[in-house]
Amino acid sequence: MNASIHIKAVTAGFPQEGAFFNRLFQDKPTKIRKVIDVKKWTPWTIALAAACVAVAVTLWRQFDWTERSYISFVADTAGEAMMMLVEDPLAMRPQTQQAVRITAAAASAGHYVTPESEYALALQYQREGNSKEAKALLWRIVEESPSWSWPYALLGSMLGRDGPEYLEQAESLLRQAIALDPDWARPHNSLAVALRLLGRYEEAEMSALRALELAPDDIAAHNNYANLLLVLGRHEEAEAHYAYAVELEPDNPKPLYNLACLYSVMERDNDALTFLAAAIELNEGMRRDAAVDPYFDGLHLLPSFQALVYDNAAAPEEAAPVGKEEDASLTDEGA
Repeated sequence: MNASIHIKAVTAGFPQEGAFFNRLFQDKPTKIRKVIDVKKWTPWTIALAAACVAVAVTLWRQFDWTERSYISFVADTAGEAMMMLVEDPLAMRPQTQQAVRITAAAASAGHYVTPESEYALALQYQREGNSKEAKALLWRIVEESPSWSWPYALLGSMLGRDGPEYLEQAESLLRQAIALDPDWARPHNSLAVALRLLGRYEEAEMSALRALELAPDDIAAHNNYANLLLVLGRHEEAEAHYAYAVELEPDNPKPLYNLACLYSVMERDNDALTFLAAAIELNEGMRRDAAVDPYFDGLHLLPSFQALVYDNAAAPEEAAPVGKEEDASLTDEGA
């Protein structure tokens, strides 16, 4: 029996694979076809070859090559996302956002589940405002990967924003992140914010200065240290750090908004209105923030402030009340 005929018979039940093998034998040079069709093959040799073909076809069908290609793509994207998050921890840049979304979607669907992909999913939950799911997932990552500092830092920062009753727990998590990675600026910066909110200003300044020492050009470190300096009444120092943050990232509305708060406190009304308008132009949500911000109490009666803030926000009597904590509405940068 001719070997090529026998192979066609074996692959008859597998049309796609059969076509592949037929093309393989038909398209190769004459020398190879002679090896396949040699008439000295015994029935046992032909049977063995046919069995090998059948095994190859079976193995081929067991692999989902499309899925394997997708998993490989997601793994590469997850690696890129982790690298970009080093410089862009909140995924503010479009490239980082895209990589995080792809990785998060794969983790959510169960296609690619690793501590890194689950971290991306938690970050995506946070960005979408689903803090409950984000924190639950971060707690799980902390349990499964206790030596990785990132989930401690993100979870500590999120808890620090949940209210005064969570600040001590946030401090503990952030200190654990620092213990795991002492030379990483981000947890030092977030710890400075938590300590400021706890009223432990001397410790807060130490943490803020350590963050700046580790990352002297980090916009979040300058912005948040300036927030502390404003609370402490050291206005000129605060202005310098806010201004440097604006220089580092002119399109970031947070230091612009905080500069407006500072100038309002310093009774530099025109400067306050200028920087508030710039912040609102970049982020419309800051219009509503300004409507209820105690730092702008001295500007509420100015027609220019009312035109800027209340024309497209809740009227003063409709605005939600806020507490008069000394830094109730300063906008901290970074998670």
